Amino acid sequence: MGGWISEEELHVDGYTTFRKDRISDIKGGGVLIYAKDNLTVSEFKLDNEFPEQVWCKLKYDGNRELLIGVCYRTPSENVYENGVYQQLREMIQEVSNRDFILIDFNYTGIN
Repeated sequence: MGGWISEEELHVDGYTTFRKDRISDIKGGGVLIYAKDNLTVSEFKLDNEFPEQVWCKLKYDGNRELLIGVCYRTPSENVYENGVYQQLREMIQEVSNRDFILIDFNYTGIN
């Protein structure tokens, strides 16, 4: 996947990269997960249309699975069309019946 930054610029030896660039013409945005190569991880796609989200599935302890996600919730809804916050709520609802960790580093409530 290409964007403003190339894969080579983001490459870190010993890590697998899961990336979702911002689709908008507005520069910036996008999300990324680095996972150690010694972990059993694979990309995981949701049906949800929230624009800036990336997920991976971590297998551990035999057959257990943990979804790990990163999203970027813009402070203003004008970056994307109306309804993006509803998509965020639907994204959380979609994974709510699984074990998951979701991080949004832009959420002011965790400052």
